[in-house]
Amino acid sequence: MRFGTPQTVLRSSGPVKSRGRSAAAGQHGGVSNLSPGQAARRIVPCVGAVVHDDAGRLLLVRRANPPAQGTWSLPGGRVEAGEDDAGAVVREVGEETGLRVEAGDVVGVVERDAPGGGRYVITDLACRVVGGTLAAGDDASDVGWFDAAAVTALPTSPGLVAALREWGVLASTSSTEPEPDGPAARRRARPGSSAWAP
Repeated sequence: MRFGTPQTVLRSSGPVKSRGRSAAAGQHGGVSNLSPGQAARRIVPCVGAVVHDDAGRLLLVRRANPPAQGTWSLPGGRVEAGEDDAGAVVREVGEETGLRVEAGDVVGVVERDAPGGGRYVITDLACRVVGGTLAAGDDASDVGWFDAAAVTALPTSPGLVAALREWGVLASTSSTEPEPDGPAARRRARPGSSAWAP
């Protein structure tokens, strides 16, 4: 399923060529200067979900654990053994937000330093809500939907706002007030209520 066109791949040092692949491919690139053995030891494949509601607001979680503990970020995490990117993002969104999503195309890729000299290679995918109940869980201390103005005003994980702007996923809305739907305000997500807006 396609929700948008793959965009620029960003690394911590700046933009690089787009890989232009679908989430179903589940392969992690961008490490051609390392031997296969070095890449397997040093690269930590991760995923993030870019999810919008009908009002164009972006789904964010407040990170409960390091790295970037206490900041707002896209729901996501490490790809487990045997998972592809799509399977990992569906699992991570469910664990962190209580929502069931359908994964679409790659929106972008970022690299960040990982402990012990490794690199997190984070593949962010467009996702659409297909059900579930919004509630912070697992590695999230809070969860909510935020418009572009609210996202830029929040304490976010390093590089998040720049990447979202580069990828064109901070949709404008008429409201500039955040409308978080945190643990105290749990509500039922309507199937199909979120959609990727290119």
